Amino acid sequence: MLFPVGAPNLTHQCGCRILATRIRDFHARGAPPATHDWNGDQTRETRGSQGLLETCLTKVGLPVAPTRNQGGGGIYRRPMASDRTRQRPVLTREVIADQALAFIDEHGLEALTLTALGRVMNCHGTAIYRHFRDKDELVEAALGRMYEVSGVGIPPKGTPRQRLMGLIRSLRRAFAQHPNFALRNLTLHEERETAELVAGALALLEEMGLKGRNLVVAYQMLETYSIGTNAYDFAGTPEGWEVRRASRRLVGHPDVDRVYRDVGTVAKVDEAAFEMGLEALLDACERLAASRSHR
Repeated sequence: MLFPVGAPNLTHQCGCRILATRIRDFHARGAPPATHDWNGDQTRETRGSQGLLETCLTKVGLPVAPTRNQGGGGIYRRPMASDRTRQRPVLTREVIADQALAFIDEHGLEALTLTALGRVMNCHGTAIYRHFRDKDELVEAALGRMYEVSGVGIPPKGTPRQRLMGLIRSLRRAFAQHPNFALRNLTLHEERETAELVAGALALLEEMGLKGRNLVVAYQMLETYSIGTNAYDFAGTPEGWEVRRASRRLVGHPDVDRVYRDVGTVAKVDEAAFEMGLEALLDACERLAASRSHR
Protein backbone atom coordinates (compact mmCIF):
# COMPACT_ATOMS: atom_id res chain seq x y z
CA MET A 1 0.00 0.00 0.00
CA LEU A 2 1.08 3.59 -0.47
CA PHE A 3 1.23 4.56 3.24
CA PRO A 4 1.76 2.24 6.24
CA VAL A 5 -1.08 1.63 8.66
CA GLY A 6 -0.78 3.40 12.01
CA ALA A 7 0.35 6.79 13.30
CA PRO A 8 2.79 8.37 10.83
CA ASN A 9 6.21 9.12 12.19
CA LEU A 10 8.04 12.42 11.72
CA THR A 11 10.13 11.13 8.81
CA HIS A 12 7.04 9.95 6.98
CA GLN A 13 5.31 13.30 7.57
CA CYS A 14 8.25 15.25 6.19
CA GLY A 15 8.48 12.99 3.16
CA CYS A 16 4.81 13.46 2.37
CA ARG A 17 5.11 17.23 2.77
CA ILE A 18 8.08 17.43 0.39
CA LEU A 19 6.42 15.15 -2.20
CA ALA A 20 3.11 17.00 -1.97
CA THR A 21 4.78 20.36 -2.36
CA ARG A 22 6.71 19.24 -5.41
CA ILE A 23 3.66 17.75 -7.09
CA ARG A 24 1.56 20.82 -6.35
CA ASP A 25 4.29 23.08 -7.74
CA PHE A 26 4.36 20.99 -10.90
CA HIS A 27 0.61 21.41 -11.40
CA ALA A 28 0.80 25.13 -10.63
CA ARG A 29 3.36 25.56 -13.40
CA GLY A 30 0.87 24.16 -15.89
CA ALA A 31 -0.16 20.52 -15.85
CA PRO A 32 -1.33 19.19 -19.21
CA PRO A 33 -5.09 19.01 -19.62
CA ALA A 34 -6.62 15.67 -18.77
CA THR A 35 -7.75 13.37 -21.52
CA HIS A 36 -11.15 11.69 -21.40
CA ASP A 37 -12.75 8.55 -22.70
CA TRP A 38 -16.29 8.37 -24.16
CA ASN A 39 -17.84 8.23 -20.68
CA GLY A 40 -16.14 11.45 -19.58
CA ASP A 41 -13.63 9.71 -17.27
CA GLN A 42 -10.06 10.94 -17.13
CA THR A 43 -7.31 8.52 -18.10
CA ARG A 44 -5.69 6.26 -15.56
CA GLU A 45 -2.42 8.18 -15.67
CA THR A 46 -4.11 11.47 -14.78
CA ARG A 47 -6.18 9.84 -12.03
CA GLY A 48 -3.07 8.26 -10.51
CA SER A 49 -1.15 11.52 -10.41
CA GLN A 50 -4.11 13.39 -8.99
CA GLY A 51 -4.88 10.71 -6.42
CA LEU A 52 -1.31 10.74 -5.18
CA LEU A 53 -1.34 14.52 -4.95
CA GLU A 54 -4.61 14.74 -3.03
CA THR A 55 -3.56 11.97 -0.64
CA CYS A 56 -0.27 13.71 0.14
CA LEU A 57 -1.88 17.09 0.63
CA THR A 58 -4.53 15.68 2.95
CA LYS A 59 -2.08 13.72 5.10
CA VAL A 60 0.16 16.71 5.80
CA GLY A 61 -2.68 19.17 6.24
CA LEU A 62 -2.07 21.23 3.11
CA PRO A 63 -5.11 22.63 1.23
CA VAL A 64 -6.25 21.00 -1.99
CA ALA A 65 -6.41 23.59 -4.79
CA PRO A 66 -9.70 24.07 -6.66
CA THR A 67 -10.17 21.78 -9.62
CA ARG A 68 -10.02 23.16 -13.17
CA ASN A 69 -11.40 21.31 -16.13
CA GLN A 70 -9.44 23.04 -18.91
CA GLY A 71 -6.11 24.66 -19.63
CA GLY A 72 -2.85 24.91 -17.72
CA GLY A 73 -2.60 25.35 -13.97
CA GLY A 74 -4.86 24.01 -11.30
CA ILE A 75 -5.38 20.46 -10.14
CA TYR A 76 -7.18 17.72 -12.02
CA ARG A 77 -9.43 15.13 -10.53
CA ARG A 78 -11.64 12.36 -11.83
CA PRO A 79 -15.14 13.70 -12.52
CA MET A 80 -17.68 12.51 -9.98
CA ALA A 81 -20.86 10.79 -11.08
CA SER A 82 -22.76 14.00 -10.39
CA ASP A 83 -20.41 15.89 -12.77
CA ARG A 84 -21.10 13.46 -15.59
CA THR A 85 -24.84 13.68 -14.95
CA ARG A 86 -24.74 17.46 -15.29
CA GLN A 87 -22.92 17.17 -18.61
CA ARG A 88 -25.68 15.06 -20.13
CA PRO A 89 -28.68 16.89 -21.60
CA VAL A 90 -32.18 16.22 -20.41
CA LEU A 91 -33.52 13.91 -23.09
CA THR A 92 -36.80 14.92 -24.69
CA ARG A 93 -38.10 14.33 -28.21
CA GLU A 94 -37.36 17.94 -29.10
CA VAL A 95 -33.78 17.86 -27.79
CA ILE A 96 -33.03 14.59 -29.59
CA ALA A 97 -34.62 15.82 -32.84
CA ASP A 98 -32.51 19.00 -32.69
CA GLN A 99 -29.33 16.97 -32.23
CA ALA A 100 -30.33 14.62 -35.06
CA LEU A 101 -30.90 17.61 -37.35
CA ALA A 102 -27.42 18.95 -36.59
CA PHE A 103 -25.90 15.48 -37.05
CA ILE A 104 -27.57 14.97 -40.45
CA ASP A 105 -26.54 18.44 -41.62
CA GLU A 106 -22.90 17.64 -40.83
CA HIS A 107 -22.58 13.93 -41.61
CA GLY A 108 -25.54 13.00 -43.82
CA LEU A 109 -28.47 10.65 -43.37
CA GLU A 110 -26.53 7.45 -44.02
CA ALA A 111 -24.18 8.14 -41.10
CA LEU A 112 -27.03 8.59 -38.61
CA THR A 113 -27.63 5.72 -36.20
CA LEU A 114 -29.12 5.95 -32.74
CA THR A 115 -25.82 4.66 -31.34
CA ALA A 116 -23.78 7.32 -33.15
CA LEU A 117 -26.17 10.05 -32.03
CA GLY A 118 -25.96 8.76 -28.47
CA ARG A 119 -22.18 9.20 -28.50
CA VAL A 120 -22.57 12.80 -29.63
CA MET A 121 -25.16 13.45 -26.92
CA ASN A 122 -23.13 11.68 -24.20
CA CYS A 123 -25.81 9.08 -23.61
CA HIS A 124 -26.41 5.44 -24.49
CA GLY A 125 -28.26 4.72 -27.72
CA THR A 126 -30.94 2.80 -25.82
CA ALA A 127 -31.95 6.05 -24.11
CA ILE A 128 -32.98 7.42 -27.50
CA TYR A 129 -35.12 4.34 -28.17
CA ARG A 130 -37.28 5.38 -25.23
CA HIS A 131 -38.43 8.36 -27.34
CA PHE A 132 -38.23 7.01 -30.92
CA ARG A 133 -39.02 3.49 -32.06
CA ASP A 134 -36.50 3.52 -34.91
CA LYS A 135 -34.31 5.66 -37.16
CA ASP A 136 -37.17 6.46 -39.56
CA GLU A 137 -39.28 8.03 -36.81
CA LEU A 138 -36.27 10.02 -35.60
CA VAL A 139 -35.46 11.31 -39.10
CA GLU A 140 -39.05 12.43 -39.65
CA ALA A 141 -39.00 14.26 -36.31
CA ALA A 142 -35.74 15.94 -37.35
CA LEU A 143 -37.40 16.92 -40.64
CA GLY A 144 -40.22 18.50 -38.67
CA ARG A 145 -37.70 20.46 -36.61
CA MET A 146 -36.01 21.52 -39.83
CA TYR A 147 -39.32 22.99 -41.01
CA GLU A 148 -39.68 24.88 -37.73
CA VAL A 149 -36.18 26.34 -37.50
CA SER A 150 -36.22 27.27 -41.21
CA GLY A 151 -39.50 29.15 -40.92
CA VAL A 152 -41.56 26.94 -43.24
CA GLY A 153 -45.17 28.01 -43.28
CA ILE A 154 -48.01 29.87 -44.94
CA PRO A 155 -47.79 33.68 -44.87
CA PRO A 156 -50.67 35.22 -42.89
CA LYS A 157 -51.52 37.84 -45.52
CA GLY A 158 -52.04 37.96 -49.28
CA THR A 159 -54.23 36.33 -51.90
CA PRO A 160 -54.56 32.52 -51.91
CA ARG A 161 -52.11 32.39 -54.82
CA GLN A 162 -49.56 34.60 -53.04
CA ARG A 163 -49.83 32.60 -49.85
CA LEU A 164 -49.36 29.32 -51.74
CA MET A 165 -46.28 30.74 -53.40
CA GLY A 166 -45.00 31.82 -49.99
CA LEU A 167 -45.41 28.29 -48.60
CA ILE A 168 -43.67 26.63 -51.55
CA ARG A 169 -40.82 29.14 -51.50
CA SER A 170 -40.32 28.66 -47.76
CA LEU A 171 -39.98 24.91 -48.35
CA ARG A 172 -37.38 25.58 -51.02
CA ARG A 173 -35.35 27.82 -48.71
CA ALA A 174 -35.43 25.13 -46.02
CA PHE A 175 -34.03 22.43 -48.31
CA ALA A 176 -31.41 24.84 -49.65
CA GLN A 177 -30.21 25.30 -46.06
CA HIS A 178 -30.46 21.57 -45.23
CA PRO A 179 -29.72 19.75 -48.52
CA ASN A 180 -29.14 16.36 -46.87
CA PHE A 181 -32.92 16.13 -46.35
CA ALA A 182 -33.83 16.84 -49.98
CA LEU A 183 -33.89 13.22 -51.17
CA ARG A 184 -35.36 11.92 -47.92
CA ASN A 185 -38.44 14.04 -48.49
CA LEU A 186 -39.25 11.79 -51.47
CA THR A 187 -39.59 8.68 -49.31
CA LEU A 188 -41.42 9.69 -46.15
CA HIS A 189 -43.16 6.74 -44.52
CA GLU A 190 -45.52 8.95 -42.55
CA GLU A 191 -46.50 12.58 -43.01
CA ARG A 192 -47.46 13.57 -39.49
CA GLU A 193 -44.88 16.35 -39.51
CA THR A 194 -46.34 17.90 -42.68
CA ALA A 195 -50.04 17.20 -42.22
CA GLU A 196 -50.79 20.78 -41.14
CA LEU A 197 -49.01 22.21 -44.18
CA VAL A 198 -50.94 19.88 -46.51
CA ALA A 199 -54.25 20.91 -44.95
CA GLY A 200 -53.31 24.59 -45.30
CA ALA A 201 -52.38 24.20 -48.97
CA LEU A 202 -55.66 22.40 -49.73
CA ALA A 203 -57.61 25.18 -48.01
CA LEU A 204 -55.86 27.82 -50.15
CA LEU A 205 -56.62 25.90 -53.35
CA GLU A 206 -60.26 25.73 -52.28
CA GLU A 207 -60.20 29.51 -51.82
CA MET A 208 -58.98 29.75 -55.41
CA GLY A 209 -62.15 27.91 -56.48
CA LEU A 210 -60.90 24.33 -56.89
CA LYS A 211 -63.11 21.46 -55.78
CA GLY A 212 -63.44 17.71 -56.03
CA ARG A 213 -60.98 15.83 -58.22
CA ASN A 214 -59.52 19.06 -59.61
CA LEU A 215 -58.58 20.11 -56.08
CA VAL A 216 -56.73 16.85 -55.49
CA VAL A 217 -54.98 16.94 -58.89
CA ALA A 218 -53.90 20.56 -58.42
CA TYR A 219 -52.49 19.86 -54.98
CA GLN A 220 -50.62 16.78 -56.21
CA MET A 221 -49.19 18.74 -59.13
CA LEU A 222 -47.79 21.43 -56.81
CA GLU A 223 -46.45 18.92 -54.27
CA THR A 224 -44.71 16.85 -56.95
CA TYR A 225 -43.15 19.97 -58.44
CA SER A 226 -41.94 21.29 -55.08
CA ILE A 227 -40.50 18.03 -53.78
CA GLY A 228 -39.03 17.00 -57.13
CA THR A 229 -37.28 20.28 -57.93
CA ASN A 230 -35.88 20.56 -54.41
CA ALA A 231 -34.49 17.03 -54.55
CA TYR A 232 -32.99 17.56 -58.01
CA ASP A 233 -31.55 21.00 -57.29
CA PHE A 234 -30.18 20.53 -53.77
CA ALA A 235 -29.34 16.86 -53.14
CA GLY A 236 -25.59 16.44 -53.35
CA THR A 237 -24.84 20.16 -53.54
CA PRO A 238 -22.49 21.85 -54.09
CA GLU A 239 -20.72 18.98 -55.89
CA GLY A 240 -23.90 18.24 -57.85
CA TRP A 241 -23.88 21.70 -59.42
CA GLU A 242 -20.44 21.13 -60.90
CA VAL A 243 -21.49 17.74 -62.29
CA ARG A 244 -24.54 19.31 -63.92
CA ARG A 245 -22.54 22.21 -65.34
CA ALA A 246 -20.01 19.84 -66.90
CA SER A 247 -22.71 17.61 -68.39
CA ARG A 248 -24.59 20.56 -69.92
CA ARG A 249 -21.46 21.85 -71.59
CA LEU A 250 -20.93 18.48 -73.27
CA VAL A 251 -23.87 19.38 -75.53
CA GLY A 252 -21.74 21.99 -77.24
CA HIS A 253 -24.50 24.59 -77.61
CA PRO A 254 -23.03 28.13 -77.46
CA ASP A 255 -25.82 29.57 -75.31
CA VAL A 256 -25.49 26.71 -72.82
CA ASP A 257 -21.72 27.19 -72.70
CA ARG A 258 -22.18 30.88 -72.05
CA VAL A 259 -24.81 30.51 -69.33
CA TYR A 260 -23.09 27.63 -67.52
CA ARG A 261 -19.71 29.33 -67.37
CA ASP A 262 -19.26 28.58 -63.63
CA VAL A 263 -20.95 26.76 -60.75
CA GLY A 264 -22.59 29.94 -59.45
CA THR A 265 -24.61 30.33 -62.62
CA VAL A 266 -26.03 26.81 -62.22
CA ALA A 267 -27.74 27.82 -58.97
CA LYS A 268 -29.07 31.01 -60.58
CA VAL A 269 -30.52 29.08 -63.52
CA ASP A 270 -32.12 26.63 -61.09
CA GLU A 271 -33.87 29.46 -59.23
CA ALA A 272 -35.05 31.15 -62.42
CA ALA A 273 -36.39 27.84 -63.72
CA PHE A 274 -38.12 27.14 -60.40
CA GLU A 275 -39.88 30.51 -60.36
CA MET A 276 -40.96 30.17 -63.98
CA GLY A 277 -42.38 26.72 -63.38
CA LEU A 278 -44.18 27.75 -60.19
CA GLU A 279 -45.87 30.67 -61.92
CA ALA A 280 -46.95 28.42 -64.79
CA LEU A 281 -48.44 25.81 -62.44
CA LEU A 282 -50.38 28.38 -60.43
CA ASP A 283 -51.68 29.86 -63.71
CA ALA A 284 -52.91 26.36 -64.56
CA CYS A 285 -54.65 26.10 -61.16
CA GLU A 286 -56.47 29.38 -61.77
CA ARG A 287 -57.56 28.30 -65.25
CA LEU A 288 -58.80 25.01 -63.86
CA ALA A 289 -60.79 26.83 -61.15
CA ALA A 290 -62.31 29.18 -63.76
CA SER A 291 -63.41 26.28 -65.96
CA ARG A 292 -66.03 25.26 -63.38
CA SER A 293 -65.24 21.63 -64.10
CA HIS A 294 -65.12 19.73 -60.80
CA ARG A 295 -64.93 16.16 -61.92
